[in-house]
Amino acid sequence: YPQVLSQLNDHAGVIAWLLPRVAADATAGRPTPEPTLRMLAASQAQVKDNAGYLDTLGRLAGSTGKTEYWDELINRTVRKDGFADERLRLDVYRLRQVVGVALEGDEIGDMAYRANQAGLPAEAQALLDAGYKAGLLGKGPNAAADQKLRESATKAAAQDRATLADSEAAALKALNGNALYGLGMALSATGAHERGLALITQGIAKGGLRRPDDAQLHLGEVALRAGKPDQAKAAFAAVKGSDGAADLARLFSLWIDSPARK
Repeated sequence: YPQVLSQLNDHAGVIAWLLPRVAADATAGRPTPEPTLRMLAASQAQVKDNAGYLDTLGRLAGSTGKTEYWDELINRTVRKDGFADERLRLDVYRLRQVVGVALEGDEIGDMAYRANQAGLPAEAQALLDAGYKAGLLGKGPNAAADQKLRESATKAAAQDRATLADSEAAALKALNGNALYGLGMALSATGAHERGLALITQGIAKGGLRRPDDAQLHLGEVALRAGKPDQAKAAFAAVKGSDGAADLARLFSLWIDSPARK
């Protein structure tokens, strides 16, 4: 029946027919078949129901795990009005990696640059090393810039590792939680996710953070790295606001709950 409605260009009728069935599937905890969701999304696109289309796209990404759905979902989310793309671009890259969307060489280079600028040279170094190993970096017009960034990140990461103990002692004495939060992120970047998670949690509890929602978003990301999806979901659920951080948190949670991931 909805196929007939679609052929008759009655897209409002398709939506009215399918939405209750999708809702019933969600209530029963069963995935809606992919063709049904695709039909619903197509009709929502025809009537320019952007919010509905984005919701259905999320269901497609979550239930199938297909990277083409995730790629479009993330790109559309980033284009929403008010999304702080420049500030959150590093987190967007992290989300793309988590859900399996491959990054191009220039994106890996940009991600590494942003990680280095954010005071996370160990994360930048790991990205650059992987990019070089895959043959995506160190060639073409960006070869010199890639090499310079790699050398800088490697040097800074070594310095960070050598001073972590002193940094932790100073962070614990600080009046607010910013230093603990930053140090926790730096530790996670080196692979010490459990310790990083503990310090970020301490920093959030201490308060006075410059961007509390970003800290909760990053707490969730580090909890994921540490293999603690339930703790990650709790952190993501605490992210509020309308600047895009909460949107990314919802997508991370969607991936955690995805049957395709499990």
